[in-house]
Amino acid sequence: MRSPAFLAAYPFFVVLALSCTSEDEDASGGAGGAAGSTTMSSTGGAAPLPGPISGTVSRYDYKFDGDLKTSESKLTIDVAAPGGDCVELESVPMPSGAVAWNDSEALTATVEKGVYKVCGAPVAPGPLTVTTPSVFAQKTLYGLDVGFSKKKNMAGGDFTYMVSWVGGCDLFGPCDNDPGTLAEMHFDIAHPAGTTVLCPGVRTEGATSTRCDITGTLAPTYSAVGWASDTMWTRTPFLTANGVDWVFYEVPGGNLAKSLDPVAMKDFFGWMVGLFGPFPYGNELRIAGGPTAWLGFEHPANIVLLEDLDLAATDYADAVSHVTMHEITHQWAGNRTTLASTGLRLEGGDERVPALRLRGRAPPARHRRCEPRVLGRHLDPVPALPSPDRRADAARLDVLRRRVRPGADDALRAARAAHRSAGDPRRPAGVLRGARHPLGRGPPRRARVSVG
Repeated sequence: MRSPAFLAAYPFFVVLALSCTSEDEDASGGAGGAAGSTTMSSTGGAAPLPGPISGTVSRYDYKFDGDLKTSESKLTIDVAAPGGDCVELESVPMPSGAVAWNDSEALTATVEKGVYKVCGAPVAPGPLTVTTPSVFAQKTLYGLDVGFSKKKNMAGGDFTYMVSWVGGCDLFGPCDNDPGTLAEMHFDIAHPAGTTVLCPGVRTEGATSTRCDITGTLAPTYSAVGWASDTMWTRTPFLTANGVDWVFYEVPGGNLAKSLDPVAMKDFFGWMVGLFGPFPYGNELRIAGGPTAWLGFEHPANIVLLEDLDLAATDYADAVSHVTMHEITHQWAGNRTTLASTGLRLEGGDERVPALRLRGRAPPARHRRCEPRVLGRHLDPVPALPSPDRRADAARLDVLRRRVRPGADDALRAARAAHRSAGDPRRPAGVLRGARHPLGRGPPRRARVSVG
């Protein structure tokens, strides 16, 4: 449902969660499938009245086709009393076909300045499903991976990536982009034979379609509405820790898995489980390499790292280990607990040690070498801009774009290529990655935690 404008940028070098406190309300489950239109009120027997609907999106059922750039989003909305006949969500694209309101066609469906308004027959409190076909754009925002992109991987194959980030799920169709909400999610992604698709949650692979499901422990749209695919990934089992299988997906020439110490990673993962509980999203953690703008980005049960992170010049003694551990932490702090929590602590400013160490809960000694030498370099606080229409807010875009040094990616990529061709295993000297990841601040919100 639409909420007051919340401008934030999902921080890259963010966070260890200090607390995962659940709200008093129950956030543990999603509604089931489509429900028929309700014609009688549960309280007085009177027919439901027209009016704006208040409620919560508890479930998303998505169908995506990356080649056609089409989506079908079926949203299950838990309608609160007294019911109504119109709902407002967020969407950038207009509907590309008929919109379904429960089992009937919606009466109206419009998009104006990012607000998606759908009206149908009045419904009483209970489940309402709204199904919308859309066509989304192949473009990215802010010089980052936000949006939908197709690139060549370092071996020459085709890499495809969809990233929502905070407030971005509406780039691909209707959604509630409030970063403080959690929902059940299901994905069906069509793809050519021979292409590997990684999507959030429990994954079921088919020849030309891959399905992923997030149930039980729920997830926020800013990380869960996203997936990646590649025509050249090779699947390589890495380790099993605390009942979770780690699997790498890399193209020929990728050295991410080879750069990690399995014993150290297993030790770190066990420490995280001991602090925050079982891994939230199934029994498989997938880590893939791609030609990304970020050093890493996490989705529930998926992590996408820069494919040649092992060659990147960073402020880290061991960049691959640090970024991998950072993104694993987000499986709990950022997914299971949303970034809307006031209990999250951000690395940056004058801090010189990770947040958990400030609480006297230091990580195993072998991992301290992975801490950033200068944490503050990676966070540039960006003031929250009040405009509800982020696409029309040039000031916000200018602020974010200034965080990216023009040409840095090209220079770094050329330096990496030169060192690779010369057989020099050292990091390219004097070339720093240009993206300095922005952090927006919105109004404080309580954490919402889903316990599976």
